[in-house]
This record gives sequence, structure tokens and C-alpha cells, in this order.
Amino acid sequence: MNSSPYSQILREIADSFQALLRSEIHLARAETKETLTQLSHKGAAAALFAVLALGGLLPLLAFLVIGLGKLLGDNYWLSSLLIGMAMLAVGGLLARQQLKKIAEQNKNLPILRESIREQRLTVEKKLEELTETRRSA
Repeated sequence: MNSSPYSQILREIADSFQALLRSEIHLARAETKETLTQLSHKGAAAALFAVLALGGLLPLLAFLVIGLGKLLGDNYWLSSLLIGMAMLAVGGLLARQQLKKIAEQNKNLPILRESIREQRLTVEKKLEELTETRRSA
């Protein structure tokens, strides 16, 4: 059975659209998985660095508290307060920087966006072919 050029082009458009949906879903899954993997690695690295720094920091903090306490006339409570406040400020700034890096990571699925754009152009081309075929008939 011979099919008209219109039905053939419509069938091609429908097939292209189905292929587009399948490939975009697959691409979105893969790109999302990759993005989540990168974020989890950065988060794990930040946690590991924090634990390592804490292990070396505790003896140093004790030294600073005792030394500053001696300088403040044996006011160890005041030296503990000052050192604690300084550590909170530094730790807060460093944590903020790491969170900013995580937030700045591109999570917009750029590969998926480009693929959708290319597929849209293909569908538009098919529609133009259909329009031209219709005009010439």
C-alpha cells in the first residue's frame, strides 16, 4: 500500500519525537547521576579535610588557650572564650567558601540542554519539509 508523502513525513516526525524523548530521558539520568557523584565527592572531601584539621588543631588550641591565659594573668576562661570565638569565625568562613563552591557547580544539565536544542532543530526541519511538500502538492 502506497502512503502519501504527508503520512510518511508525519511518521518520520513521530518516530523522531519518540527517539528524542527516549534519548533525552536517558541523557538526563546520566547527567544527573554524574552531577550527584561530583557533589558527593566534594562533600566527602570537605568532611575528610575537616576531620584531619581537627586532629591537628586540638593540641594547638590547648597551647594557645594556656599561653594566652598566662598572658592575661591566669584568666584561662577569657583565653578560652577568645580562642573559641576566633576558631568559630575562621571555621564558619571556610565552611561558607566550600558551600559556595558546591552551589556554583553547574547543575543545569548543559549536555541535555544542547541535545534538546539539536533535536528541536531536527523536528523544525521536518516540519518545514512537510510544509514544502504540502505547498508543492
